[in-house]
Amino acid sequence: MAALVFKPLYAAAGSDVYMGGGSPVQWNTADIGGGVYCNDATFTVGQKRFNSNSATSGSGGGVYAVDTILEMTNPGFYNNDATGSGGGLYRSGGSTALYHATISWNDAGGQGGGVYNETLGNSMVVSGSIIANNTATGTGSGVQGGSNIDIVYTLRWQNYYSGTVSLGTGNRVGDPRFFNPSSGDLLYDSAAIDAIPSSASHVTIDRVLDSRPQLCGKDMGRDEYAVGLRELTWVNAPDPVQE
Repeated sequence: MAALVFKPLYAAAGSDVYMGGGSPVQWNTADIGGGVYCNDATFTVGQKRFNSNSATSGSGGGVYAVDTILEMTNPGFYNNDATGSGGGLYRSGGSTALYHATISWNDAGGQGGGVYNETLGNSMVVSGSIIANNTATGTGSGVQGGSNIDIVYTLRWQNYYSGTVSLGTGNRVGDPRFFNPSSGDLLYDSAAIDAIPSSASHVTIDRVLDSRPQLCGKDMGRDEYAVGLRELTWVNAPDPVQE
């Protein structure tokens, strides 16, 4: 049997890795963990994108994390794919928290087009995020919970959650209305804007280090909308509803 191929980043057992800002992790392929593979590591992410990575023989198109302490703030997962589960992110064991993530247009040949949480380990936390337009051949086009995923103040659109998922306070269903889908920037009529009470999120910056909040509350996802910085285009967007 041929050895599995890991690239571009392999966080080995005992390593402590921080990845922040700058160029995205993109256009990479590997058997498992198309963008990043973490094994029994500590992996901390701030303001980083994982774009168009592929796991060609298994799971975790963007990131594959096993027995890892994983904390991500303002991450973006876009257009990643896996032949297995977890088109954007696959997690098994360890602990995982995603804060103000934008997870969109990822695809899995198995379960969990956006996120797959394996049956091992503690609950996974997803807070203040956007999970939209992901697809999967199996269940959980947006999120599949093999073990529990606690989701709070998160916007869901054109995908669904399946498995062991606990929906807490402040979740919504509505169109995120991206100005720039590859970075997660929001249009003025996005259902994500002002959707989080300032006291409900500890995150004080967005993906480009703009302060949160800019308006009356904090925005879901990795972008904090700032008035006057983007083109206004009038559309009739559907009203968000509480999840």
